[in-house]
Amino acid sequence: MSYLSILTSKNITGLFFISFSTCIKTLQVNRK
Repeated sequence: MSYLSILTSKNITGLFFISFSTCIKTLQVNRK
């Protein structure tokens, strides 16, 4: 159970980081 929760938390963090970096890239493109 704990192993599954660790995997889920890692996936959520990864998705959040990817979406966050994508938003920053979009903002940088919009600034130009």
